[in-house]
Amino acid sequence: MPRMLTRRWQGPAIILVLVLLVFGNAVRFGFLEHDDDRHISNNPRMQALSLDAVSAYWRAPFLGLYIPVTYTYWSGITALSYALDGDAQVPSIKPWLYHLSNVLLHAANGVLVLFLLEGFGASTMAALIGGLFFTLHPIQVEAVAWVSGAKDVLSGFFGLAALLFYSWFLRRLTLPQGTTSSPWTKLLGCYVAAYAAFSLAIMAKPAEVILPPLFVLMALYTEGRWRWRSVLLVIPHLLTVAWYLKVASVTQGTEGPFPPVPWSLRPLIAGDAWIFYLQKAFIPVGFALDYGRRPDLVMRDTWLLVRGGLPYVIGVALLWRCWRQPTPGLKLVAILLAAFAVALLPTLGFLQFAYQFFSMVCDRYAYLAMLAPAILVAALYLPRTKTKPVQLVFGLILAGLAVQSAFLVDTWSSERKLFGHSLEQEPNGAVALVGFSNDTANSGNWRGTIPLLQRAEQALPEWSRPHNNMGTTHMNLGETKEAADEYAAAIKLHSAYPLAHCNRCAALTDLGRLDEAIFECREAIRIASEYQQAYTNLGSALTKAHRLPEAEKAFAQATSLAPTAYGPRQSWATNLQEQGRWSESLDQWSLLHRQYPYYVRVVVEMGKSLLALGRADEAERLYADYAKIAPDQPAQAEIAAAIHALHLVGPPPPLSHKP
Repeated sequence: MPRMLTRRWQGPAIILVLVLLVFGNAVRFGFLEHDDDRHISNNPRMQALSLDAVSAYWRAPFLGLYIPVTYTYWSGITALSYALDGDAQVPSIKPWLYHLSNVLLHAANGVLVLFLLEGFGASTMAALIGGLFFTLHPIQVEAVAWVSGAKDVLSGFFGLAALLFYSWFLRRLTLPQGTTSSPWTKLLGCYVAAYAAFSLAIMAKPAEVILPPLFVLMALYTEGRWRWRSVLLVIPHLLTVAWYLKVASVTQGTEGPFPPVPWSLRPLIAGDAWIFYLQKAFIPVGFALDYGRRPDLVMRDTWLLVRGGLPYVIGVALLWRCWRQPTPGLKLVAILLAAFAVALLPTLGFLQFAYQFFSMVCDRYAYLAMLAPAILVAALYLPRTKTKPVQLVFGLILAGLAVQSAFLVDTWSSERKLFGHSLEQEPNGAVALVGFSNDTANSGNWRGTIPLLQRAEQALPEWSRPHNNMGTTHMNLGETKEAADEYAAAIKLHSAYPLAHCNRCAALTDLGRLDEAIFECREAIRIASEYQQAYTNLGSALTKAHRLPEAEKAFAQATSLAPTAYGPRQSWATNLQEQGRWSESLDQWSLLHRQYPYYVRVVVEMGKSLLALGRADEAERLYADYAKIAPDQPAQAEIAAAIHALHLVGPPPPLSHKP
């Protein structure tokens, strides 16, 4: 063993340093519209953070997922983010904290892999090689560099901890005869710790229900033979899985119908997915956010179906060989290949899962499964530790993985880089096409989104989101009727799509079809009761219909769901102005001014409320103070115009609408 690893802390320190070097760049990144908004940045429970909001994650599924541990983890980071702000009235959610937490968790997982390998007899250097293979592999980038990937990193942490505690339990349980038996308290402590970590893992991400079979495979390797005791020991875990599946009965909805997949073909589709992940593990090239590898495409490709049968041929051949001529190395390979398959089992395609609508395979699904290849790499290194050329080869392999991972981490710095890179690997990835169109829209090039969304519609005709986004494009191009029609097309494909209902409400409001608009917003709220934008749009539609008290209730609900969001409070303040309730509107504009001090529209409207209340001197001071800090020329020009109008015409009369 090299002299550099003569102390126990050195291996973990090396993993931490290398993970920070390779993945640390992600700390500079912001949130992405790709799920980060709905989970964190625009999640009303995060914006109005409270103990009740956190406990709600434990009472029932949220966004179709029962992952209370992950949401509690995110809520803790959000609370820290607010605490660092120092201003409770204007809290901000800081993305760097979430990214840093992901990176540190990933490093901790590498250390757990190192300890797990050492526990199974690997040398310190072999265990370090395995831990680095696990952490530096580019297939792990998606889970680590993406804030929403914390589901995988956090569940992986608890899953690896459960495996580590269970390995300690098995070693104490199977001490050789003549050895002083381990105290029952230590034995029970390891078992309970493994069970607790397992319970936290499945509540961080449901895919960790595969841990009990992994415990059985670990027992098979530790004891060298099959024993029914191994199954009996995981009965409490299986009962917990049954309870979890009952509680988490709501599943993530898709934005369109699943293509039918015959049961007879599902084993072949699952086999193809398993081979895909195995290739990525040992031939690490061509990584993408969206592989577009849907079941219907696999079913139409004869070669992929034939390839899908290969894992079963390999499995039968290994079992026959192990039965006829068992060797320790062959047994290890067979168990590791089985573990690799078991760890991927929930997402291989035997049963439908939400993301299958877009692709059967996804890098983040292999996060915990990469433990099996890491163990194999450590085992390959073991008998060759004294051979310097082999050490050099392993070092070069790890260096190559690190360089590629660092490159992939950088692609997560923006939507344009992320989706652009993905489209280079898979030009027909519908998710990447829609994501790239969103970035194009955010840059102001609405016309440029049309060909991208048309390609997405062709790539995945059953998907409703391209139609919804095409509607938003038409809205921003002033083509309101066309927008309403596209939103209707999205709803036809997926009736339980709150965003499309909410957007159609806005389009119909502009068209003056107010009863239809109100119906669409109420439908969005029925589907998603905590949907802030639906309440805001409902308030706008009700205001146009002169149903002002109802509109006020809708705006109040929107602001309670998202107290720091600009849209609902601005709409409510405008509604109050239209009712001639200038004092109340001033309260809302004042709060917005504290939250958004550089928004010229807020300053102008706040000044109008002051003028209507006869407080012209305050309005003039407000305009003059803003003129000193106006962030750009248009804002300065608008304030100058407001000051000029103030001297020319004086305060405006109250508006005519009354409650």
